[in-house]
Amino acid sequence: MAIRSRITVRLDEERKIIVFRVLGDVDGAEIVDTLMKTYAALNEPWTYHRILDMRRHDGLMHVSHIDDLRQRWQAMAGEDHNVMRGAVITHNPVSFARIGNVRSSFNNKNIYTFREFEEGMAWVEKGELPEYEMADELRFAANF
Repeated sequence: MAIRSRITVRLDEERKIIVFRVLGDVDGAEIVDTLMKTYAALNEPWTYHRILDMRRHDGLMHVSHIDDLRQRWQAMAGEDHNVMRGAVITHNPVSFARIGNVRSSFNNKNIYTFREFEEGMAWVEKGELPEYEMADELRFAANF
């Protein structure tokens, strides 16, 4: 039985965390639209930590989709959106390879990629990074 493609959104107002889960073959443009519609429905969405769980995503998130998200987010949030933490949960090695570019294009050093949901949640809740992200952050800071 095939997985029905969809995006689910869970909002935790108390902890100020939004969790987006992408399941199946969902187009990157639809992901961006869902994120932006969710943010538009919130008062000051830049005050929320964000988790994008892509572990069960079968589609592609092209660079053009990420650039569209960046432009729309910056138009909404302005430049004062760097304090909240973001986590992308994925097993896709391409996502790990391009997180440095994503991080710098958003002017937000607080976006990291994680292999497990628990690691991403530890980051958004407590600011804890696993060892592999700490090593990546050191390489990023040293421009390697």
